[in-house]
Amino acid sequence: NYAVTARVTVDGTGVIVCEGRAGTDSGSAEATVDGTETLAITFAARLVANSSLELRCFKETGAMTITATGADVVAVRVDTLG
Repeated sequence: NYAVTARVTVDGTGVIVCEGRAGTDSGSAEATVDGTETLAITFAARLVANSSLELRCFKETGAMTITATGADVVAVRVDTLG
């Protein structure tokens, strides 16, 4: 059991969605960006040996330019998930 937090810094103009996923557990954040923005994602995850944690960002439909310029992910082991 893990408490997962992620921060993604994006730069550009438009709407972006970033999602953290570990197996069937996930969390996401969406933002309308005009310049530089940091999105925060938090979620509880059940990880087993050899499992992975993914962080993905994608642009919503429409004309825009957005680039992810940095990301940090921290998973802290916890006794139980609430």
